[in-house]
Amino acid sequence: MEGGNKMKNNKMKNKRIFFISLLLLLISLTNFFALAQSVGYIQIKCESGAAVFLDNNFVGNTSLELGGLILQDIPAGSHEVKIVKEGFKPQSVKIDLKVNEIYLYELSLKQISGSLLIETIPLDCIIEIPKLNISKENYGNKTEKIWGFSAIPIGSYRINFFALGKKVKYDLQVEEGVQMQLLVNILKNEVKEMVIGKKGPAGGIVFYDKGSYSDGWQYLEAAPVSTEWTDKQWGSDETLIGATGTGIGTGQSNTTKIVKWLNSHSETDCAAQLCAALVVENNGVTYSDWFLPSKDELILMHTKLYLEGVGGFDGGAYWSSSELYAGTAWGQIFNTAFNWSDWGKYYDLRVRAVRAF
Repeated sequence: MEGGNKMKNNKMKNKRIFFISLLLLLISLTNFFALAQSVGYIQIKCESGAAVFLDNNFVGNTSLELGGLILQDIPAGSHEVKIVKEGFKPQSVKIDLKVNEIYLYELSLKQISGSLLIETIPLDCIIEIPKLNISKENYGNKTEKIWGFSAIPIGSYRINFFALGKKVKYDLQVEEGVQMQLLVNILKNEVKEMVIGKKGPAGGIVFYDKGSYSDGWQYLEAAPVSTEWTDKQWGSDETLIGATGTGIGTGQSNTTKIVKWLNSHSETDCAAQLCAALVVENNGVTYSDWFLPSKDELILMHTKLYLEGVGGFDGGAYWSSSELYAGTAWGQIFNTAFNWSDWGKYYDLRVRAVRAF
């Protein structure tokens, strides 16, 4: 009798163990399927050859076959996707991935590029850039004064020039956001590289090269963006000072006249005074030869720098040093088609200094 009870108890005990084990298994499976369902998918559509990073971890490269890359079973929640390809600007997006969501990230990578302008002697010649597939038959037959090519990927390029039975070779380095300018004298086997868009000695950006050194200067340099002023008046509200020069090279003399008049009439904190007093240190050298640009100098800053996305300029209105009437001076709005206007000298505009060297 005692043995039978013992067997009966063991059976019941085994049943309890079985049911507990089964219950634990069911709970585990439930949790497993619940976890398995807490995921989503990310489809990236972009050109092939780009590296994809998820939360700063490399997860694969985009391919032509997939039209990009598909990331499967990604845990729901917040993530950052970053796309990187050599020669292109990295792009990233932060997403909040939902359970079972297929998140589509479609993008077009923007190439890191510069541009090129070429003048030649003689004017007619053949330009050949093998790396860009430019040749006599493909855009390389130069017949105009200036030959230009934009959106060139950054990097090194060999350029060949052909005219009058002569060949001139030149190796060019294209930099991001820089408009390279070349003056090529095929007769002398000579290539001069302009520096428009490159960093100047004072840490600003060069926007003009007059071709040769004379009167103490050859280049004009816009001051670094960190020195720019906002909401500054021109000054001398109802007086024609005589700072009426508008051409390239007249900004310095305009500024000298304006500052002399303002100082003698106890006016302070005006555009020309701020430029003349500016001191910039770069690489251990101090530069204090700044002035307010003339009308034409400011136009060059707009076309050579702002429109090329270089120099950190705002789209608002900037003062020039060129007077129009007693109460007005020239100012330019950078981001509109209607650029030029005569502004009352009491208006508050932006100011960016320049220097000649």
